[in-house]
Amino acid sequence: MRISRTAALAATGIIGAGVAGGLTYAAVATPAGASSNLGAAADNIVSAAQPSPATGAGRAQGRHGGMGRRGMLARLEHGQLTLKTKQGDRTVDLQRGTVSSVTPTSVSVTSPDKFARVYTVDSSTKVRTRSGLVSISSVHKGDKVFVVASAGKALRILDRQS
Repeated sequence: MRISRTAALAATGIIGAGVAGGLTYAAVATPAGASSNLGAAADNIVSAAQPSPATGAGRAQGRHGGMGRRGMLARLEHGQLTLKTKQGDRTVDLQRGTVSSVTPTSVSVTSPDKFARVYTVDSSTKVRTRSGLVSISSVHKGDKVFVVASAGKALRILDRQS
């Protein structure tokens, strides 16, 4: 059986849209009994962005060919999601990149495609490293980070410390 190029492209687009929708749902869904506020959704996104031991080099990619929620977030450079919360729809910015500069009240991140953004940081911003929750003073220029922000304010920062 031969499939036309148009049919193959249409199928690829439909599958891609399904994966993107599933990624968004999986990244922001909260477990039963958990708070459905923006902070909980941000925690779920940061959790999904952390590399999975099962997707290391030379390992099977799973049934989604490496494009599950961890696979797609691992490839994300920057973007936006609209989340449904108890307070209504909220837009969340996501960015993976290198810290260009950091102060006690801000962090500047540049993605591999040269997209740069400065996020404000305050006492409610949660910064996580491999060793757990830390303060913004643990983030340094050159560190690889994943930022979840809303309205220019960093909600969560995952620091992979280069």
